[in-house]
Amino acid sequence: MTAGLKAKLRQKNRLMRKGRVEEARALAKRIGKTIENRNNTRIRLLRRISKFYRAGHYDGFNLLRAKWYHNLHMLHESARKI
Repeated sequence: MTAGLKAKLRQKNRLMRKGRVEEARALAKRIGKTIENRNNTRIRLLRRISKFYRAGHYDGFNLLRAKWYHNLHMLHESARKI
């Protein structure tokens, strides 16, 4: 979860506590859309990586060893070459 997303959730909670439900509801929809987009991006990337791995072009040990959050860009660039 990103810092920006956490800030939006805190803002939504403040709005709810102040009784500004409509604004909080609108912000909750935007937060949900952001989370949905991030999840879809991760799923697409995992599918590409999986396809790349099954084709035998990527060293399986490195794939298992790679830390998702720290090596996301490297894995994305490797999978993009398919």
